[in-house]
Amino acid sequence: MMNEYENIKKAYYSYNLSQDADLPEKILKYIQDRVNANRQEIEKIVEIYKSGIKVDSILNIISDEMDREPQSIGKTIIDKQGFMFSQVLMPVGIIGVKADDTYEIIKYFVRAIKSKNAIIVVSKKYSEYSLESLILIIIKEALNKYGLDDNLISMVDEKDYKIDWFDRLIYADEENRDNHKFIDLSKTTENASKQYVYVESDAFRLEAEKNKNVEILIGNINEIIDKIKSCKSAVIYTKDSQKAFTFINTVSADNIFVNANLSNAIETIDCEDEMFKYRNLIVPVPKDLIKKAEENENVVTEEITSESTPKEEQAMIEYKESLWQKIKIRFKNLFKF
Repeated sequence: MMNEYENIKKAYYSYNLSQDADLPEKILKYIQDRVNANRQEIEKIVEIYKSGIKVDSILNIISDEMDREPQSIGKTIIDKQGFMFSQVLMPVGIIGVKADDTYEIIKYFVRAIKSKNAIIVVSKKYSEYSLESLILIIIKEALNKYGLDDNLISMVDEKDYKIDWFDRLIYADEENRDNHKFIDLSKTTENASKQYVYVESDAFRLEAEKNKNVEILIGNINEIIDKIKSCKSAVIYTKDSQKAFTFINTVSADNIFVNANLSNAIETIDCEDEMFKYRNLIVPVPKDLIKKAEENENVVTEEITSESTPKEEQAMIEYKESLWQKIKIRFKNLFKF
């Protein structure tokens, strides 16, 4: 069981570190084509189970999810010293979905790809020979085609999972919701109130020690990310842009900073969209891009608290252009490049 969880986690990390911003749409378009190509096989299963499911309805679900975009209300602040604070909608992580309705199950399979979450559907309808399993096979084929780990999406019997696998649990069938659309399980962990500082090397230790009421960590970045799962705040002190990118996109914390003091940490905005969470990010921004950012009407230019911002010579990451392209993908809606 633990190996299964580790595989799901690795699949989630891998997908979120992909550089292709159009990858979800490519995968979903391929799934549409494969569902159409397997129309007769799907209709045979529908006839066997007398379920009344329509192939066109499945295709409509995929189309609707392709068009689905979360509405962000977060703000962005550009510090004149070269830091960006942003309230960003990001994937939740590993989501459990309790569902027994076929259309709902398929919707969440597809929604995982669109939102870049990992999904485990928990259902008493689980069967290797069901329509849901056939659709899941098509989806896993699509993930493999585009070089992704097919452990990203799975379906299990309601007796075959551990609730502590999930960052969030969604009750997808109306009769099972008990007035809760979803429950954030990450807020109930022992890490939920903790703050961590990851130091790339001892050269940053003095800067890191300016953070108060934190645990300072040094070591392998992958081991660190596992340790600080679902915490309140986390900062990485580094000049390695790849480590910074990995940290931002795989750490599950309310506040995720790069080379900025955790005294800047604030409460996150509540998000009604079940597939996303707001996270507060602070990252160094190359100065030649600050002017372009300021031209965006959604960006406010002001200073982040000066005493909380690290010294500029230590703060600025030495970005390679190819790496900065990855950062721009993540913040593509914030800037007009």
